[in-house]
Parts: sequence; C-alpha cells; structure tokens
Amino acid sequence: MADYDDSMLTARAPIPVRKPWPYVKVKADATGKTEVSAVINAAINSLPEGGGDVVVPRGVYLIEPVDNGVRLRSNMRFVLEDGAILQAQTNDDRRYGVLRVNGVTNVVVQGGMGAMILGDRDTHVYQDYGSDALNTHEWGHCIQCLGSSHVSFFDMHLEAATGDGISAAAFNVDDDKADEPCDDIFISGGVFTRNRRQGVSIGRGTRFVIQKVEISEISGTGPGAGIDIEPTSKAGEWVTEDVIVEDCYIHHCKSAGVLMWKGAEGTTPIRKIYVRRNRIEFNNLGVQVIGANDYWILGNRITNHNASGIVLGKLSKDSHVHENTLGFNYAKQGVRDRVDFEYTGWKTALSKDIFIAADASPNDIGLNFYI
Repeated sequence: MADYDDSMLTARAPIPVRKPWPYVKVKADATGKTEVSAVINAAINSLPEGGGDVVVPRGVYLIEPVDNGVRLRSNMRFVLEDGAILQAQTNDDRRYGVLRVNGVTNVVVQGGMGAMILGDRDTHVYQDYGSDALNTHEWGHCIQCLGSSHVSFFDMHLEAATGDGISAAAFNVDDDKADEPCDDIFISGGVFTRNRRQGVSIGRGTRFVIQKVEISEISGTGPGAGIDIEPTSKAGEWVTEDVIVEDCYIHHCKSAGVLMWKGAEGTTPIRKIYVRRNRIEFNNLGVQVIGANDYWILGNRITNHNASGIVLGKLSKDSHVHENTLGFNYAKQGVRDRVDFEYTGWKTALSKDIFIAADASPNDIGLNFYI
C-alpha cells in the first residue's frame, strides 16, 4: 500500500492546445422560438479539415436533442458567448443529448458569463415504455461525451437535464458509442444544478479531471449523486482509472456527493481515484465507495450529511483517508455538538463520520479533524 505524499495534492490539467484556427460565428434565430440544431451544425461542418472556432452569440437557441443535438467534430473550439443559451426542445424520449461530443479528439468547449445548456426536465413528457428500467428517462443529458479523448470543458452552466449535466463514457441506452471509453477529459469551472440523475457521470476510461465545479440539487432518479464514478458492467473488462475530483463544492444531492460504484461483484474496476480539497455537504452521504481499489480522500471538508460522511463499503481496497474535516454527519439521528479534535486512525466512536464495511481493507486512515 502506497504511503501518503503531499505531492498528491498537486493539480493536473490535461488541456488541448489551441491553434490560431479559422473563426465562424453562428447566425441563427436567437429568440428560442425556432429549432436551430441544423443551423449550428452547419456552422460546425463549415470549418476546414484542420478545424477552427465556432462561436454562439448571446440569445436562446432551441435545440432538438433526440435525433439531432449540437454535434461537435475533432480539432475545434466551441464557444458560448456571454448570455448564449442552448435550450432542449421539450420531448418524450428517454435519451437525448443537447450537446454531443462523441467520437472526437482535441476539443475545447467554453462557456461565457450567463451562458447555459438547459435540459427539459420541467416540461418533459415521461411516457411509458412498458418497462420500469426504461421509464426512468435518465439518459437525457446536457452534454453527452462518448468515445472521445483530449476534451476540455470550461465554465459550463448545465441545468435541468432529465439525466446528467455531463455524461462521459457512462452507459447511455440505445447509443452506438456507449461501449467506447473516454480518455483525457478535463472539466473545470461552472455550475451543474437541478439535473435528475447526476451532475457528472464518469464511466469507462482513463484520466478524468473535475475541478472547481459547483454541483447541487441533484434528484429525481437514481443514483442521484453529485459525481458518479462507475464503469457499469462487463466484469474485469470495463475499467475507470486515474480520476481527480478537486476544489469542487458539492451539496444538496439525493444520494452521495461523490460516489464510486463497482462494475461487477468481486471485481475492482475503479482505481487510482483522488478526491481532494472539496467542500461536500448537505447530501445524503458525503463520499461513498463500493468496490474501488487504491483511492485517496484527502483534505476535504465533509459535513452536515443525513447519513455518514465517508463510507468505505464492501469490496473496497487500499483506501487512504487523510486530513479531512468531518462533523455534523448522520444528522438523521440528530445533530450533536462536540469539541473540535484531531485523531489518527479509526475507532468505533467515529463511525458516523467514517463508516468502514467489514470486507473493506486494508485501510489507511491517517490524521483527520473532527468538529
């Protein structure tokens, strides 16, 4: 088991290099009354083979997200200027993507002040598909990213999707790229709020960074986490590794602020995960781990949860928990005042802050602070 090292708190940010490319400004109805997916996609497709910038000016742009959506290509930067809004057209489908970043490489998506991508959760028609598993309508995303690499998202405001704010290589029903991993995905800045399933879903792949994002009010369908790190199915084949979640503010989510969930019984397909310097509060749970291997929970403030602050659940191995501040957790049994103290290791009295399942081992519980 590795030793704790302060250098692990150093940020890493794989950002694609931007070249002096051609520039195309979208000219489309900006009143939100006319569906304009084809117009924006035509602007994207007008770029030369080497790529370029596509800029969406201030206004509301109505997007048909089920069959169309805004579809990016490789080697480009997509910019929403201040006040530019991509609004999902009301639909009744269980799956959609307002902005689709699928099967591409070397892409930057940039949001300006007041720019947003909005789902249709407030007007969506939840039709019956004849199956409880399909009736959740949990695959409608503000941003869908499948089978892509070297993609960066900056300062995005993602709200009111029937599924996730960003879904990166996570299971997406009926999509032909759902089995394809993502690599080198960088998410920095912005607000992801009022999405039904997750703020961010991280599925199969390597090298993901999520930093300086506020994620809140995630509820409506399961799991309901702020960030879900989950390679879904195919035991021993689908792996998620090398993920950093840092400097985020995650609050008021239906389940965990950060969730790591095993892909299959008896496997450890989630590994090398670093959750550090985040403020995680007022969720049901703070950080919940099921089936991860070699993960680090470092320097976070994890307080005011309905249940435990940190859960090291079954089949979890090689945990490292250091320098976190925990308190006012397990509020469902009533909040109790206590004197601030520091403690190295673990004892039964701390179980409401750090819960360890019987088969979660070995555990490196270092110095933490309790309030």
